[in-house]
Amino acid sequence: MSVERPIRRLDLRAYQHATEDRDRVVLALRFVAGDGEPAARQAEGYHGNPITVWEVSVSGRAGMEGFWARLADAGLCAGLSENLEERISEDGELFVRFDKQQAVGGRLALSPGDDVISARGRVLATVKGQEARADRDIAVEVMRAFLRELEKKKAQGAGRDRR
Repeated sequence: MSVERPIRRLDLRAYQHATEDRDRVVLALRFVAGDGEPAARQAEGYHGNPITVWEVSVSGRAGMEGFWARLADAGLCAGLSENLEERISEDGELFVRFDKQQAVGGRLALSPGDDVISARGRVLATVKGQEARADRDIAVEVMRAFLRELEKKKAQGAGRDRR
């Protein structure tokens, strides 16, 4: 299966708590997204504490290719692929959490925690030449194939760099 662009848009979100530095949170979100200008909205925490929600979308061929290239360069394809069943909803949406503190330092890392930059995107599948929303089982298959191709391209590129 050849999968070129299984996700057309990713929505990323980071929470800035009152004790966090605004610039560091925005820097981390920009680093993970690689593109776009984050927008802020105000929210209230469970205990009435103020929270700023920062959101940005990555879309378009260049934005998405850049995002996936950074993910592959960080060596995250295998880690993402190994538990795709847990990351993809019944509706075929992929959910990924990136470590916010690592992103501030310019490193892309997956995280199971709460202090994260979350990314969400709808997985599409090509059926009879037409793109359609993928259900969970198809989405897992499509994303697994896509991540394998990313790893293969990265390995081929690394092999050429050594020559």
